Amino acid sequence: MRERTDGFTLIELMLVITIIVLMAGTAVPLLTQMSGASKTDNAASQVQSMILMARQMAVQYHTETSVRFLPPYTGSNGSVHPFTRMILGQIQTGSLAGSGNFGVVAGSYAIDLPNGIQAVSSTMLANPPTPPATYPTFSIAFNSAGTVHPQTQSANLVLDIGPISGTESTEKTVEYRLNRVTGAFLQLTDREITH
Repeated sequence: MRERTDGFTLIELMLVITIIVLMAGTAVPLLTQMSGASKTDNAASQVQSMILMARQMAVQYHTETSVRFLPPYTGSNGSVHPFTRMILGQIQTGSLAGSGNFGVVAGSYAIDLPNGIQAVSSTMLANPPTPPATYPTFSIAFNSAGTVHPQTQSANLVLDIGPISGTESTEKTVEYRLNRVTGAFLQLTDREITH
């Protein structure tokens, strides 16, 4: 019988690879949970980025710019759009009232928040619509000085970002306030809201 001098047998290598695969398969879900990044956190980052972009464009191009929030909706043909969508636009006639006064910024595109997450003004969340109705569209606008446009309703400056009402979720709803002068996006509270 020959004695082994160097190396590993094929069975030993297969056993080690199997153990590594099993450990990795167990570790990946745990690491994902431990990362702490939730859908609500990601959505808040997207909203903040869009708001800051609107403010920057208003100052840079000396124009009135806004972020329009379109709530999740069910189309007339029954198709479901489960996302809150944000669109960057310019105020065309000096008034935020009416959809005809809002023009999408050339080259921009709509951004959808993560599936199952909504962004609504806090007053809208306090008075939810009766299904199948949805929350109304609302805007946050900036003037050329970079401050919040005077016609932006104060209620729209407090946003609740969290799971869509009526859905099962472990996500919390987080309340944020937008500073009217600086455009800063401040987290106020994490709170449990019954859905």
